[in-house]
Amino acid sequence: MDELQNITAFSPLEIIQLGADRVEIFQNISPKEKNDFPLPGFRRMHAGGGYGSMQFSHFAGAGFDIWYSTYGIKNRSSFAARGNFAALELHVPFNARTISWWDGKKENLLRDKEFEISFFPFIDSRTEFSSADSYKTFDIHYSPAYLKKFSNHSALLAKFLEKVERGERADLLDRAQFLSPAMISLVNGVLRCEMAPELAEYYYESCVQLMLIEVLSRANELYSEQKIKYSSFDIERAIAAKEIIISDLSVKYSIAELARATGFNEWKLQHTFKHLFNATIFDYSQSARLDHAKYLLRETKDPIHLIAAHCGYPDHANLTAAFKKRFGFTPERFREQKK
Repeated sequence: MDELQNITAFSPLEIIQLGADRVEIFQNISPKEKNDFPLPGFRRMHAGGGYGSMQFSHFAGAGFDIWYSTYGIKNRSSFAARGNFAALELHVPFNARTISWWDGKKENLLRDKEFEISFFPFIDSRTEFSSADSYKTFDIHYSPAYLKKFSNHSALLAKFLEKVERGERADLLDRAQFLSPAMISLVNGVLRCEMAPELAEYYYESCVQLMLIEVLSRANELYSEQKIKYSSFDIERAIAAKEIIISDLSVKYSIAELARATGFNEWKLQHTFKHLFNATIFDYSQSARLDHAKYLLRETKDPIHLIAAHCGYPDHANLTAAFKKRFGFTPERFREQKK
């Protein structure tokens, strides 16, 4: 039997490419594709056309759903999405920016690895992909009942859920925040899960709950810091410092060097950076270097002393000590497990 006969149309949303046709989304994939699919327990859907391709990966949990979407866009394109149902989601873009308008009103521009929890009483949005590129998004959809269990521990969440119960459009935070290193590790853990599907289900649930705890911890900090004001200049300087850090992980920058490079006061840089990324400059840098080391150990055959140099560690021993403290095992053990 032709494998394509098993493919059926599936549209959780009505998606239209502006100036073109309705986007048909398909589920069910061929056995070969299924064997190559890296996320255990996820269901995959796809669409394609003159604009390029879309891939949607979905996991349905108890009180939550995880969506990982990738878009290979060939040229500047705009899409409208509509659905007569509510959505309560944590949304994170990766790799490239998009601009979205919800309910025809609010322009929403999230930078890479920024996040927000939002409620939409119905879906009516327009999204613009500004250029040919690869775009990725990671979303967790929560049920109100799932979030309500945590509302006694967060005044912001309690106020947010009051609006949800009234069916009002709402955002949890005053403005989008950047993922902390701990949150980035949780997302990567989901996207690199290699467990059996029956065990992966419990792993995803733990990651979703830990992600929510991280979000609420950030929300509580923001609630207590309302008297502290950060200007747009402060925020842009801190983001510039982060970009310098990740642009070359073989270099360890001091706070003084980052302050000079960004034209910022050292004290203000440290406080704004912690406010934005929920981590000190040292902790953020260390996490980025160790995550990169993990990637190189998994994806390359480079000797460990060379990986140490790529990640800003003077030698094998220094990388091993930091790696074991962070992940609980040595680089050699990690590489052996991935063979």
